Amino acid sequence: MTLKNNQKWIVLGLLFASLAYAWLEVFAALKKQVTSEETNFIWSVSYALVIALWTSNDAKEKKLYEPFEYSYFVFLFWPLVLPYHLAKTRGADGVIMFMGVVFLYMLPFLSGLVTWAYFT
Repeated sequence: MTLKNNQKWIVLGLLFASLAYAWLEVFAALKKQVTSEETNFIWSVSYALVIALWTSNDAKEKKLYEPFEYSYFVFLFWPLVLPYHLAKTRGADGVIMFMGVVFLYMLPFLSGLVTWAYFT
């Protein structure tokens, strides 16, 4: 499987996970419950892990120099490192792409909040 194919599968997995967690948040809000702290922690860690994996594959595809600990750095500080990486590799389109990544991260929380506010 090529790096380009890996990138597509990673993005599709991220989209699917975001939609699945959004569904979980909506379902919990309709039952007037909240998701546990552990579930939120798992979401945050797994999202950061997938972002680090995607960034590493993207750097390899673009043939960019990547220090050994770059993926770990992205994992820990993705809200700071990812905009830099995207702006460096894609220019202004990278900023728009970063907004999409942040939207995917916030989608479950926002959908739960909207459901809680308007349907309970």
